[in-house]
Amino acid sequence: AAVGPLYARSGSAALITSSVETLAGLRAAEALREDPASFQDVFEEELDAIRRLQDGVGGAGGSASGGGTSGGASGGAGEEEQPLEAIDDATSMQRRLSEFLAGAPRADAPGRALSELLHLKVIHGFQHRRMPLVPPLTHLEDGAASLGGAEPRRLVEGLYSEEALALVRDHVMGIIGEWDHLVREYPLQISLFQAGQVYAVSSLFGYSLRRADARYQLEKMASGSRAGGREAKNLAEYVADFGPEEAKQMATIASLEAEQAMERQFSAVFGNIVELQQELLRALDLPPEAGAEGAVDQGLIHERLREAVARGEVASVRLSVSELRRLALEGCAFGFLLGAAEAEADSACELSPGLAECPVARMSRQVEKGLKFTAFRL
Repeated sequence: AAVGPLYARSGSAALITSSVETLAGLRAAEALREDPASFQDVFEEELDAIRRLQDGVGGAGGSASGGGTSGGASGGAGEEEQPLEAIDDATSMQRRLSEFLAGAPRADAPGRALSELLHLKVIHGFQHRRMPLVPPLTHLEDGAASLGGAEPRRLVEGLYSEEALALVRDHVMGIIGEWDHLVREYPLQISLFQAGQVYAVSSLFGYSLRRADARYQLEKMASGSRAGGREAKNLAEYVADFGPEEAKQMATIASLEAEQAMERQFSAVFGNIVELQQELLRALDLPPEAGAEGAVDQGLIHERLREAVARGEVASVRLSVSELRRLALEGCAFGFLLGAAEAEADSACELSPGLAECPVARMSRQVEKGLKFTAFRL
């Protein structure tokens, strides 16, 4: 594929095989690595197979419909299936696929397969637009990250409407505004949890932005220049006019599968969400009421956090100002593309309702509860 070399140099190669466990995901990952032009066909085929499985209809085609298989090449149905996390090159992936196909027939769990397909669809969106993904930031030598030289425009070009892009700029400036006067390569040593929260907040922002923009455009088409009869002149005013329930609806991930895809991306890049959070809270030694806004002096929190990072009590990463911007922009793009993938899957098969509080959303909402240092005051 024409974009293969760029893709392999980014974090995408590792993400393709991160926690892929279903045959539907494996087939889509194989297409993504070996023949990206065929990915959409494989994606649609697997969605159709899942729909057939959900409808109780058999038939050939697609791994989830029962045409999928598992187990080793020499093993029977009783052999335990091994995870695919160790796959790191095309040859081993092809071998693994052959082992799947040599085993006993079975049907992948639709929810797990859908989650993997959504994640891979987003990665395909990055690849198609020549937008490199950040590599995993865990276990870095000396904590220094190297995110590559991706230009910011490559993370926004052709993705957003002009009005949505303006809101993305505002979101990113809300994160890096404090350091905007510094040179782009000025180093910032921050906890890995903080870096992850920038990504999580931005992903949820991008996801919500896509939902809001899609509704805004539909209402404008249905009612002329005004969206749903509102006085909003643009998308920013339209969003600002949301009531509490509308805002909550826009900011909630609709499906469990999309939530899991977002969590899978976070874990692949930053590690386990819960473990990072617990490590941070232990190092800060905050009282239980710390989540309530104003309950703990923010200056004290900032000081404790700086000391914890300096003493190595929490996992940390060294990023430049431009790399922090990169994390925010990629997070926005990931969430935006995830929303589009979810909508496409939802039109083909049945998705499960999302949870009220998934780990990524909970991490993001801490910003609203007073722990603003973890995302915006690093």
